[in-house]
Amino acid sequence: MAGIASPSSGQAAPDPATPSTHILITPGMTTAQLPKVKAGAKVTLLVDSVGPIDTATAVFPYGAGREATIGSGPVTVQANGLNKTWQVEFWTDPSLEITPDGTEVKMHLSGTGPAGSAALDAPPYTDGVVVTEGTVYSDWFVVLQGRDTS
Repeated sequence: MAGIASPSSGQAAPDPATPSTHILITPGMTTAQLPKVKAGAKVTLLVDSVGPIDTATAVFPYGAGREATIGSGPVTVQANGLNKTWQVEFWTDPSLEITPDGTEVKMHLSGTGPAGSAALDAPPYTDGVVVTEGTVYSDWFVVLQGRDTS
């Protein structure tokens, strides 16, 4: 994971320009081990493919039949021969009524190329890619201004 626009309290935000700060999602990670993001936060995910994959699609289901909004991607951001790094940005609904604390965001990735297709799903790779805690609404405040028209 290369970026979290609004991480939950206690979750370090990776710097997209500094790979050593990126959060690696490893096989078998449980919900308790997944990165914590606020509902509605933009998440930037990098995924490596090995072999001739030309196109990729991503879906991030969560909650009761919902899917995260895809902001961009998957797009190739780096290539080394046939191997590629893909970037995809997504976010959930920021409402805690729709995305309550503890919501697991799952992942379905697929890629196709001349040699066939490949898929990476979480689960079963992991319990998901992120879990929500809080909301980006808590990061905002509204200042109401008016004027005296009398």
